[in-house]
Amino acid sequence: MVKELVKLNTLEKRIILGLFALIITLFFSYGYLIESSVKDIVERKDVEKEIALLNSKLGSLELDYVALRDTIGGETASNLGFVEAKNVAFIEKIDSNIKLTLKDEE
Repeated sequence: MVKELVKLNTLEKRIILGLFALIITLFFSYGYLIESSVKDIVERKDVEKEIALLNSKLGSLELDYVALRDTIGGETASNLGFVEAKNVAFIEKIDSNIKLTLKDEE
């Protein structure tokens, strides 16, 4: 078989070597892509576990927030130093037809 390869002209040798190099390159590329896909799948599962854990913690914190919110009242506010507002003034809207315009638009 070696003698047959020697007899082939140089163009055919180059074509065969090029195809062999292409096959080797494709083989390693395929291996890399499979490895990358497996790593991504494993990482996605880890992220899903972390998301589930964070959702659980968030639910616990929301429960604590609701429990604390229901305990806040006037007594708690006064203990924290808040006082009731006196002389409260409110603004009423009188006429809805009043509009602001520029002098040029009059």
